[in-house]
Amino acid sequence: MKAFLRSGYLTACSFTAMLLVVELASRMIAPSLPIDPGKWPRIEIAQKLDQIRKLANAGKKVEVLFAGSSMMAGGIDPVAFSEASGLSSYNAGFAGPSMRTITPWVLDVVEPMLDPEVVVVGVQTRELSDNGPKNRVMYEKFLNSPGYKQTKGTVASQLEGDLEELSYFLRYRRALREPSRLFATDEAERRALAEADVRKVIGPRGIRIEESVDYRRAGKLIRALHDNTLNDFAVGGAEYEALQRLGRELEERDVQLVLLNMPVTNDYWAAHEDAESNRASYYALMRDFVAETGVTLIDAEKGFPSSVAFRDPVHLDIEGRQAMAEALAASWDAITSERTTAFGLSCSGAVDPVCRVRSGEGLAAAGAGG
Repeated sequence: MKAFLRSGYLTACSFTAMLLVVELASRMIAPSLPIDPGKWPRIEIAQKLDQIRKLANAGKKVEVLFAGSSMMAGGIDPVAFSEASGLSSYNAGFAGPSMRTITPWVLDVVEPMLDPEVVVVGVQTRELSDNGPKNRVMYEKFLNSPGYKQTKGTVASQLEGDLEELSYFLRYRRALREPSRLFATDEAERRALAEADVRKVIGPRGIRIEESVDYRRAGKLIRALHDNTLNDFAVGGAEYEALQRLGRELEERDVQLVLLNMPVTNDYWAAHEDAESNRASYYALMRDFVAETGVTLIDAEKGFPSSVAFRDPVHLDIEGRQAMAEALAASWDAITSERTTAFGLSCSGAVDPVCRVRSGEGLAAAGAGG
């Protein structure tokens, strides 16, 4: 009996020692690993959530939260907004989500951690397109991701998330499944893997760090938008219901919702099967939402006089995102006063645009048409 107990004790000690070695090794190599690939459907989510946790743990207040797809992630410069407004802000937008995904991301993950006073959500036809297969796939991936399950799932999955906060080995176990990729010896291969995994470099307040580029029509992007998101376009279903839920639950939490109809170029509408009809139905839906809820809508869709301020048909370049952020900051008191629900963005200049937000304008204004 004593021999059996001694054997069990030695086995337990050996197992514990092995775990300690693995944990120490994981902590040593952690700085060279990507941020937990596989936990979320986009590495950009993990990167931003890492920043958000640090802000929350430090007790730093975020008064204005920007959220949406890549149009918002690359469409508002939160640093420029904060400097111009004096308000703390964070851009939590990431590539790929529609309203079905944006809503749980904001309500279940980000808003409880940052406790903002105002949430600005960027929308366009792609965010509210009910029949887009890519929108549906992203939503399902998000809900079924380990990260989201640890936030809203069972007690066991939430405990898993708590343990990952304590253990580097558990936190990086998904990355460690492919050590040959993580520890590639060839510098070019490591750089290529880093670009594929990280995709975007995230700077202060969630800003995307990118070089300024000339506008390109990006036919491949237009075709992808058509095939994956905007073909068989319809609005008013699941995506709109998600928007309604977002507005309703933010109101219950005493958080103001502001919608920003994102700027696009004329080339964007080539991704639609019937651009005129699709735009009209989208506009009607947004006007109805504003009329029913009193939510403020800023229409920036046609705000820029040319495509010079854009990187491609749906993403603003550095100068464009900074100009729009500064315009929002300059009119922030009017935007959040709740006396006016309709605003429009108007910009002048091409290379270095200067923008203004004007009340009583845009698609939500009385009599606005498609």
